[in-house]
Amino acid sequence: MGTSHLLENFDPMEIIVNSTGALVYVIDLHTYEILYVNNQCIEEFGNVVGKTCFKVLQKNQEIPCTFCPIHQSADPTVHPVGATFEWENHNTLNNRHYLFNDRIIRWKNGTLAKVQVGIDITEQKKLELEVLNERDESIRSFEALSNSTIEGLIIYDDYKKCVRVNTVAPKLLGYDIGEMIGKNALDFVAPQSHDLVKRVIHNENQEPYEAYMLRKDGSTFPAILRGRDCVLGGKNIRVSAVMDISDIKEKEKKIVKLAYYDALTELPNRALLQEYLHRMIKQNDRHNYYGGIFFIDLDHFKAINDTKGHQAGDLVLIETAKRICSVTRQSDAISRMGGDEFVVLVNTYKTDRDTAIDHISVIAEKILAELQKPYLIMEHDFRLSASIGIALFMNDEHSVDDLMKYADSAMYNAKANGRNTFKFFDPELQKIIENKA
Repeated sequence: MGTSHLLENFDPMEIIVNSTGALVYVIDLHTYEILYVNNQCIEEFGNVVGKTCFKVLQKNQEIPCTFCPIHQSADPTVHPVGATFEWENHNTLNNRHYLFNDRIIRWKNGTLAKVQVGIDITEQKKLELEVLNERDESIRSFEALSNSTIEGLIIYDDYKKCVRVNTVAPKLLGYDIGEMIGKNALDFVAPQSHDLVKRVIHNENQEPYEAYMLRKDGSTFPAILRGRDCVLGGKNIRVSAVMDISDIKEKEKKIVKLAYYDALTELPNRALLQEYLHRMIKQNDRHNYYGGIFFIDLDHFKAINDTKGHQAGDLVLIETAKRICSVTRQSDAISRMGGDEFVVLVNTYKTDRDTAIDHISVIAEKILAELQKPYLIMEHDFRLSASIGIALFMNDEHSVDDLMKYADSAMYNAKANGRNTFKFFDPELQKIIENKA
């Protein structure tokens, strides 16, 4: 049975229409005249039958309501009978929210009209607004928290495409926020770390690990990465945290430098030298190569400190380190043991003993000659020489400490034999050198 027929026979239906608690209007689509209202409508807006709908049902409205879907058409009468529309509206007269359902009908005398049924949803809208406010507050709180962290947070979708970032991530990587959206996760990873990240990124809840990240300008930096897979709004996402550890790495380097390098000359110290010597012994043992330990001590260096001061003495030691480095190979290890004592580790890469001795002797002569050159320090012309003790080795027959002791003993032998010379620890080798001289 059609709505128009029910309303025309309103005796029993009037009771039903008025008992629903909904607003019910009938509005002429040609003239916008209100043709019928139920009691609920009269209670809200008064008896508005015969009046123009948009003028009496809205505040200060002088033209048809643009928010009404039927009247958004240039000609509302083009809609066919039976067409329905659903829409929401905030009424400006009573400040209430309504959900409307409109249906096109034929009214009395064939007039094209709409039946408009409105349900008050004000309380639901308040609840919805509260939920939205809570959600927005949660989002704001999350963003405030995520933006206050030192980590860059990057959210990826199921295809590992960036969909969201906090404010820290673009600063770390040198992008604007918009430039990061849509980029692949590996676009932010340095090439040398691609394989590592590809393996780890498949872990649902990965442990922190180190990798190198790639900035927009092509520069890289070390970082600690963490990642976790989550479901948000029914979608799989991955939250990745990036922390720049460049400062930490620099501090580590400084700590290592303090632990393994001489502060004055920046040469390896005794601890690092011993590691080098252990490695060389193992290598030479495998290949039957001969190596040599040079123990170098400057002659009469104490007089410089006593007469010219420690600043002059320090500059002499720095210059000595440079000179020793200038006449040795990159593969040789040079160390300052303390005071005016230096040690050089030389791998001859020779399996013949005599050839190895000749090779080491040439290097010792170069060092002595270089250290005899004038030292022009703080307007002073210092003339120095050195005594060098050498211990020859090929395998692990002798311990590192023993080899150092042998070289030191040979150095004292060189001092006892007039200084400005070198001596081998092995008495037989020393005889060979003296016979060749």
